[in-house]
Amino acid sequence: MKKRIIFFIVMASLIYSGLFAQSPPKNGIGFLDAIPVTLSAGQSSFTDTRNTSEPAYGQYRYFSPRTGSYEITDGCAVYYRLQTTASGDIRIHNWDSETAFTTLFLVAPLHPGDESEWGYNSDAMYTVAMFDRGDTYDFDEAGIPEYASHGAAYLHIPNLPAGTYFLIAAGYKGSNGSVRNGKIKTTIIADLSSGIPEEPDMKPEEINTCPIQYQYDQSGNRIKTIKTK
Repeated sequence: MKKRIIFFIVMASLIYSGLFAQSPPKNGIGFLDAIPVTLSAGQSSFTDTRNTSEPAYGQYRYFSPRTGSYEITDGCAVYYRLQTTASGDIRIHNWDSETAFTTLFLVAPLHPGDESEWGYNSDAMYTVAMFDRGDTYDFDEAGIPEYASHGAAYLHIPNLPAGTYFLIAAGYKGSNGSVRNGKIKTTIIADLSSGIPEEPDMKPEEINTCPIQYQYDQSGNRIKTIKTK
């Protein structure tokens, strides 16, 4: 009897643990382990810092229009999984990073919904926007702070449709004093549509001065003609 009671207690504890167990946090070491980011309608922002010097991180393989061939990032990469619930304006940067030179890749699945148990890979993606080595941008338009490195990546994607995307950030050695791996701070700023159209401007009704007016029933049939003086 005592053994039976102990058995039921153990089984109950295992079932309880299974029901309330939480998934381990994501660290961004690949597509399957991408850090989840949900951007809802309206204005929102997200900031995260990861140290790519840690041994778990690896390089990212991508097609570079700059060289016309497949390349791998100089430094190790951090992966984020973006879910946008509405279309809108997205800005992404690495301005506050320890790595002075970074690259950014915003990609999307070629076939959404066909993700295997091992997750996606780079061959199953197409590039939406990228900031590759040697790329630049309008610093004044972006509003980059004075202290930030001009080698830190920046992307501005207007009218990005709602959907699932992956963001990959990686550093590179752009000068003698820079490092390819280290703390990369990624900031995402979103201004997404609410999906509700604005109300049209309503003009005040004009006074009906017609000498003949009509009265209709609920079915739209004319039932009475009224002559006004």
